Amino acid sequence: QSLIQNVVYEIPGIKKHNLKLEHEQAECHKKQESARKRILELEQEYKKQCQQLGIEGVKIKSEIMSLARDLPASYLAITEDSREVREAVQLYQDFVQASLDEGVEIKVVENLKFWIEEGNVTTYQWKYGEKPVSVEEPSWDYQDDEADEDNNEIDFGDDAGGIDFGDGDGEIDFGDDAGEIDFGDGEIDFGDSGAEIDFGDDSTSGAVLSLEDVDTSAIVVEEGGIQGGVARDQEALSLLDNRRTRTVIIDELEELSAFLTQRLVEAESSSSKFDMVSTGSNSQDAGSLRKLLTSVEKVVARLTELRMQQLQMIRDSPSYADRLTDTFKQKLRLKDKVVLSIDDLKQRIEDAEAERTKGVHQIKDLQQRVKDWRQELEQDISKRYKGRKVNISGA
Repeated sequence: QSLIQNVVYEIPGIKKHNLKLEHEQAECHKKQESARKRILELEQEYKKQCQQLGIEGVKIKSEIMSLARDLPASYLAITEDSREVREAVQLYQDFVQASLDEGVEIKVVENLKFWIEEGNVTTYQWKYGEKPVSVEEPSWDYQDDEADEDNNEIDFGDDAGGIDFGDGDGEIDFGDDAGEIDFGDGEIDFGDSGAEIDFGDDSTSGAVLSLEDVDTSAIVVEEGGIQGGVARDQEALSLLDNRRTRTVIIDELEELSAFLTQRLVEAESSSSKFDMVSTGSNSQDAGSLRKLLTSVEKVVARLTELRMQQLQMIRDSPSYADRLTDTFKQKLRLKDKVVLSIDDLKQRIEDAEAERTKGVHQIKDLQQRVKDWRQELEQDISKRYKGRKVNISGA
């Protein structure tokens, strides 16, 4: 009965379990490969995000705050590049003016023209047409909390010096001596004499103050109106710092880009029936128009790139830096999670291999036991049948 139990159930059951373990190992190996590919994808995505923002990704919050602090310098560089758009603006102005009746005048892209001519000045100057006497710039909270993460331990002062409670021979002097406070029992002299205060109401003095006798040479009369004002709050922001004026400038750049695109299509088409201006001294060839369009698109691209948009969000709301930092750290946390899953799969493979090896040894032991039992049965049956040779098959 034991022989039949091992041959029919035990050995086939262990073999089947080993096959299942081998299949599990193969699945774990496939999952490991997928996890390694996922890690590479996450690393590439993280690297791409860092490149888009222009950081290395070592100290994320510190690097982002550093870029936000340097944003005015980026604005200055973009403003310098905008000088190349001046010719395109003039071409647009000439085109619009040529399409109007004589004596009619209209201005186009005035805000863009102001930015190109005056630079990235304050919103106050853009609004009132004159420079403010002083600018009260808004305070930007660019505090970096990552620098103090390694130094956030509480100093309990566990040094050799203890607290001095003054338990010496000296006692506290509460001033309980015989000395009393001298309140000065003398009378207070309120000066109740007959002398009176002279208010200068002497009718005998006939001196009269004359404006002609006053020296007015040092008096400066300031101009009226808004001249000499102070730029505060939104008016203290530069044109590119202010979301409203920045949007207006970008819109006018897009308008200029659309105009140049249409003119370029007309210049490259020999028989365009949608030609806006077929004649005129301000006509440009396709090469010149393409060059002007490239300069405009360059400025638009720098103002609307993802890096600039995110830094402007930080400039408008410094708390956005925390959310942006969390998006970067989320990639790192996900990568760490995938790495841990690889380690877990590795442990499962090792456990399955150990169990499979154990099963192989069990099969060998059972096969040897079955072999011994078969020989004993063959010998026992042979004795019962007068030494006739007996062979048990199927075991």
